[in-house]
Amino acid sequence: MIQSFRCLLKCINQDDWRDDGFVIASHVKGTLAYLPQEFLAERIISTKLDVYGYGIVLLEVATGLKPHVAKRDPQNIVEYVMELQRSGKHESILADQHCGFNSDLDISYFSLILQTGLKCVVRDYRKRPIFREIINTFLHVYESV
Repeated sequence: MIQSFRCLLKCINQDDWRDDGFVIASHVKGTLAYLPQEFLAERIISTKLDVYGYGIVLLEVATGLKPHVAKRDPQNIVEYVMELQRSGKHESILADQHCGFNSDLDISYFSLILQTGLKCVVRDYRKRPIFREIINTFLHVYESV
């Protein structure tokens, strides 16, 4: 299957396949807030590209914030959440207030979603989890309830 994919890319002649597991894209399409730096700067495509986008969605779900807001400092949700965490503020201030957390279990779920989202958006794409790890994390919690 990978050989077929490589052939397809060569036939299309728009992207450059690398032997180390990623592709260099020649055209950018998509919502920029969901695209990681390695793609925006170097056009690197890997499975970790989707993991990053999923991490942004998890941060949105946990916080209720939009991924990019021009009037927020910092504008990017990843930088905003990380900056609040570095400042030592309790992560519950990031919780989407519309969720109405009523118990420690609710806060635990929020924390799991937030922390998983942050793991998905680390700058070095090689350090991001694979989707199987993310799914297993959520399945473990689901099965323990």
